[in-house]
Amino acid sequence: MLGLTATESVWVSVDADGKTALQRVLRPHEVATLNAKDYFDVTIGNAQAVTLTLNGGTLQPPGHEGEVKKIHLTRDDVKKPAPAN
Repeated sequence: MLGLTATESVWVSVDADGKTALQRVLRPHEVATLNAKDYFDVTIGNAQAVTLTLNGGTLQPPGHEGEVKKIHLTRDDVKKPAPAN
């Protein structure tokens, strides 16, 4: 399970197991929760504006203010200190 919490307005796109699961602007404090069997491919338009949780574990911030970030996450990434790039 992947959770995205927006700290400010931010465009996000998430593919779950190769299928588009979310593609829109999240508003401040909005939370999106998605499920996948194997993996997520996440693109964030302003990497600092999103907090990611994977299977209940909070990941380190994916990037800096204004940075577009693409992240591939599997269930093993919750054990790592930062998301895989």
